Amino acid sequence: MGVKVLKPKGRNRWYLSICHRGKRELRAVGGRDAAFAARKDVETAIGNGTFVFERDQVAAEEKDAAKDVTLKKYADETWMAGHVANNLKPSTARYYRMNLDAHLLPTLGARKLADITRQDVKALAFEKAEKGIAKSYVHGIVRTLSAILNHAVEDGIITANVATRPGRFVKVPKDREWIVALTPVEAKHFLDTAKKAAVRYYPLFAAALFTGARQGELLGLMWDDIDWIGKFIEIKRAKYMGEIQTPKSGKGRRVDMSDGLLGILKDHRKALAAEALKEGRPLSEWVFPSPTDKGSDGDNLRKVFHSVQKKAKMRKFRFHDLRHSYASWMIAGGESLAYVKEQMGHSSIKVTVDIYGHLVPGENREAANRISDKVLASGGKICEQDANNGAVEAIGYA
Repeated sequence: MGVKVLKPKGRNRWYLSICHRGKRELRAVGGRDAAFAARKDVETAIGNGTFVFERDQVAAEEKDAAKDVTLKKYADETWMAGHVANNLKPSTARYYRMNLDAHLLPTLGARKLADITRQDVKALAFEKAEKGIAKSYVHGIVRTLSAILNHAVEDGIITANVATRPGRFVKVPKDREWIVALTPVEAKHFLDTAKKAAVRYYPLFAAALFTGARQGELLGLMWDDIDWIGKFIEIKRAKYMGEIQTPKSGKGRRVDMSDGLLGILKDHRKALAAEALKEGRPLSEWVFPSPTDKGSDGDNLRKVFHSVQKKAKMRKFRFHDLRHSYASWMIAGGESLAYVKEQMGHSSIKVTVDIYGHLVPGENREAANRISDKVLASGGKICEQDANNGAVEAIGYA
């Protein structure tokens, strides 16, 4: 322990050099008289056990002030503006922003982070479920809150995350939603209808069906991404609401291109080149450009998609089901799961199997027919183990 008064050469200010319990601090105190008076105060505080280093005092005050931070203030000014803006994709940021504005802030926004309880979180979840919101979405709302509170714990504002493990009170069915997989006949009918009703979008729909690429990946496709000789497409980026980002997996991939799709895209390029020449402008770098030459607009694409679907008089399915159809056809055709995984850009084969455990309905029926035909065509005898004496008794059946 020691408290010394110092005046470094060339400086007008005096300082206290404090050493206490293995920690040191240099404290500016002004003039000579103030320095000696301050030393006496520090020695007295050390003697009666009330001394606190200035940096510890500041940290304690900041911690006390943090206890008054509301969910809205922390979520907006620290979490969204910091972690989310710098580390997450724009699409993820929008998802969190929507959950905050529509569900979390109206109910808990004015509450201090330290005052939010586990019961508050449960009450919020139950309220949303009672209003008819899908349990899977309610689960996502609570997970958004949990992510915020996790960061608040790291920042030392709260000691525990009361929104962790939402699955304990929001029971989400483990079974995935039923995925629509078009039959080849349905897919051909859809493409034929698109070729007549929306010829500009026909190549895009064909690319979705024959590559399994996601909508954003197709909208972000450039001509330089296509290897016409090697017959493959490099998925390097995705476009979401006009913003360029990485594909969902966070990395690019190479997708094989069939001869049929190659021909469709070549014709598409020729048509766009002729259009550009007629209008006196260069060919767009985008494979599927919008009238403004900035890549197709997602909202407009969906409108055209539903219009074609309606004209085709088909069962209801989503644009994403074109991707599902491609994967299901490959699995039904006996392609290796490793190949399917790479083409689809999944993080693991488990993801591929979990999503596409079923096959195209028509193909499944053929498998079922093979099993039943084998059973019904068999004959002879079966054996039954006698439980009493262990003897094997041959019994017949009609």
